[in-house]
Amino acid sequence: EQGRGFAVVADEVRALAHRTQTSTQEVEQMISAIQAGSSATVESMQKSTQEVHSTRKTAEDAGESLRQITDSVLEINNRNLQIAAASEQQAHVARDVDRSLV
Repeated sequence: EQGRGFAVVADEVRALAHRTQTSTQEVEQMISAIQAGSSATVESMQKSTQEVHSTRKTAEDAGESLRQITDSVLEINNRNLQIAAASEQQAHVARDVDRSLV
């Protein structure tokens, strides 16, 4: 009777050990999947951070280019005003010369 009881307990212990081993393997697989997912997430975040820095640099460069263009347009406008004033002055002088010749 005790031998049969021991055999039943031994069978239960073996079954429990097998279930424990199976569960341990499943947990290991889940941990591996989580680690792989975490690694992929970290890598993706690093790439995103690099892209943000690159985009910011591009935006800063574009802003600087626009400032330079604005400065150039203002300079051109000032020169055009100077040319217009000089042309007006020359036209006035030409009219005066024309009047004095007539």
